[in-house]
Amino acid sequence: MPLARALFLNEATDPAVFDHLNDQFFVGRDFLVAPILFPAPPGQSAATRSVYLPTGSNWYSFKDNTAPLDAAVPGGTTITNYVAGLDLVPIYVRAGTILPMRSQVEQYVGERASNPLDINVYPGPDSTYVMYQDDGITSNAAANGHFRTTEISHQRVNGITNVRLRRLKDAYKPPEPFYTVTLPGTQQPARVTAGGAAVPDVGSAAALASSSANGFRWDGGLQTTIVKVFDTTPDVTISVAD
Repeated sequence: MPLARALFLNEATDPAVFDHLNDQFFVGRDFLVAPILFPAPPGQSAATRSVYLPTGSNWYSFKDNTAPLDAAVPGGTTITNYVAGLDLVPIYVRAGTILPMRSQVEQYVGERASNPLDINVYPGPDSTYVMYQDDGITSNAAANGHFRTTEISHQRVNGITNVRLRRLKDAYKPPEPFYTVTLPGTQQPARVTAGGAAVPDVGSAAALASSSANGFRWDGGLQTTIVKVFDTTPDVTISVAD
């Protein structure tokens, strides 16, 4: 499957997506992009457009962890008059999505010697995602088997969100010593564990960034939990209890 996908590649059973093949697309399975195609009318500072959200899933407006999540929007909804300035592209994320991202922006592959992964897990149905990693430079890394694949899954059981990372193939070691698991739309956790061991609340972003061991913090303004986990085991489950 291509990285950029026409809507019907992911949503072939929703006939309404065929009305939006020329102005919306997916990046991967769960990241829906609806670019602004026309300039704002004279006298207006921002353009508007409608956005169709495919049926069968709920959707969250993508905030890039800069603002709290809005309420989920049911699939089959057409959002009319979405207002977007020059600095905003309308993006929606499927509920339950597992979305690995880099912590910092890179203008080209390898710009930063180390750029830890931030694995975002959105509220919603249980799901599984297989993440592929290699050095980003070697052209035949996959053919030679020099890569890592990690199955990431999440489940919600009795007020506990469990996120499991299990290496399926482990023939590449990333330069980053840790990764973060980010849970947007969460209450302040009562307890966090990684591999069954308690993870301490370090209290602040600065403390989490400088921590040399596993830790977490809850951002009350963003209603988001961030767990820092050192990449030392091939199979670990992070559990966050309300």
